Amino acid sequence: MAQMSDKELRHLRWRDFSVVMQNAMNALNPVMTVGQQMRDACKAHSAMSNDEIASRSAEVLRLVSIDPIHLNSFPHQLSGGMRQRAMIAMSLLFTPDLIVMDEPTSALDVVGQRSLMRQIKELQNRLGSPSSS
Repeated sequence: MAQMSDKELRHLRWRDFSVVMQNAMNALNPVMTVGQQMRDACKAHSAMSNDEIASRSAEVLRLVSIDPIHLNSFPHQLSGGMRQRAMIAMSLLFTPDLIVMDEPTSALDVVGQRSLMRQIKELQNRLGSPSSS
């Protein structure tokens, strides 16, 4: 991967692998709603129609226990745990083979950390993903 061009990597990003950054507030665009950010990712990396994008965006939010009404929310309107789960939902848009999570709970309090880790484990079980420490 280190020797691939940007164009070659673009075909892999989001579709084959995605990343959940340590601090979702810094990873999400503060002037775009969660739904707009998901739509941008889908438009850039797929040929989905607007209806398919809306449906898939709502579906992945439900997977991480966020009501799809929050597709219209800006990152600052969400709690830290919800922002992190929104990032996880975005990483699941294309059901990639690999999701790299850079300390996804570090910006959360202890209760939020436990809740998010439990949810990640449930997603792994539901989606059949192998786990790694």
